[in-house]
Amino acid sequence: MSAELNRHHCNGLRNQKGQRRVLASDLNLGESELTVLQTLRFYCLGFVGGGETEFMKAEENCRDKFGDRFGNTIAMHTLATLNEICRVRQTSFNFSSPTCACCRKSLSHCEVRLMSSVKALVSEKPKDLELQIMLLCEGGDIFGTHAALRRLTKALSAFEEQTNG
Repeated sequence: MSAELNRHHCNGLRNQKGQRRVLASDLNLGESELTVLQTLRFYCLGFVGGGETEFMKAEENCRDKFGDRFGNTIAMHTLATLNEICRVRQTSFNFSSPTCACCRKSLSHCEVRLMSSVKALVSEKPKDLELQIMLLCEGGDIFGTHAALRRLTKALSAFEEQTNG
């Protein structure tokens, strides 16, 4: 995993190649999906050197949004999904910093693939899902990632049903 660092990162939200970064609003992410994204980012930051504090922030982030009943479960499934992705990828999982107000507005290419996979799974578009997961896993075995994503979206759906039902 690696944080995409760019000294001019807050200058127009451009990536290192000068291309416009994808914004969360471009993917039409809901509040629950944005919380999962931020949780994922805290876990990533913890892995690259933030330590225990970042893992605690990830779990707090989920509990704040999803409550005690669902927060820990969704945090656990988010971490399990990240672990499965990283297990099969050949390159780093790039992520945007959750601590920078400017950076957290945009998504890295890896985050776009992951959140597109979540959206495809929720909207029941299997062809989109398979393509997104295959690209996310860089052609590696997608079975574990697919299963982890299913568990994550099932927990998100249970929360949404309880909240809206």
